[in-house]
Amino acid sequence: MKKVLRNILIGIFVILLFAVIAILYSYFFWRKNFYANESVLCTQDIAKQEFFIDDKIKQFVLSNEKTTSVELTDKEVLYLLNQNIQTAGGLQVQNICINTDKSLWKIYFNTRLDILNIPWIRLDVVKENRETSELYVSNVYVGDFLIPSNLVKNIITQINKGISDAIILANENSFLGRTIKNIELLQGRAVIKGDI
Repeated sequence: MKKVLRNILIGIFVILLFAVIAILYSYFFWRKNFYANESVLCTQDIAKQEFFIDDKIKQFVLSNEKTTSVELTDKEVLYLLNQNIQTAGGLQVQNICINTDKSLWKIYFNTRLDILNIPWIRLDVVKENRETSELYVSNVYVGDFLIPSNLVKNIITQINKGISDAIILANENSFLGRTIKNIELLQGRAVIKGDI
C-alpha cells in the first residue's frame, strides 16, 4: 500500500513539474513575441516625444459649445498612464504598453518588486457600444494566460470602483467644467465627450 501511495505522489509531482515547465516555456515564448509585436505601443516608444495634452484639455474646458469633445491619441493616453500610475511598497512600474482596438484596450504592465521581476500583467479595459462614460476592466492576464475571474474578482472590483469613482468625482465637482457624457475607445485614440 505504501509503495502504491508513493508512486501516486511521485506521478503527481512529475505531472506538476512538467506543467510548471510548460507554463514557464509558454510565458517566455509569449514575451519574446510580445516584444516583436508592432501593434503594441510601449513607454520606450514615446520616451523622447513631447505632448501638449494641456492645450487640448484647455480647449475642451473653455469651449463655448454646449457639447464638445477631446480626442487623445494612444500615445497621449500612454503618456498620461506613465505619468500618473502610483505604486506602493517597493513596487515599481518598469514599462507600460497598450494595444488598442474599438471598444477594447489591452493595457500591459511590467513591474518589479525590489529585485524581483514580476511577469507582465494585462488588463482588458472595455467600453460597451452605447453612449456612457463607463469603462471597466473585464479580464486580467499574466502574459497571455487568463487568470480565472474567481481568483481576481476582488482586484477587478477594486479597479472598476476606482475608475467609476474618478469619473463621478470629475463630474460632481466639475473639475473639467463639463459633465463627461461619453468615452469612446477606438483604435489608436480615445474620445471624451462632455456637456456644459
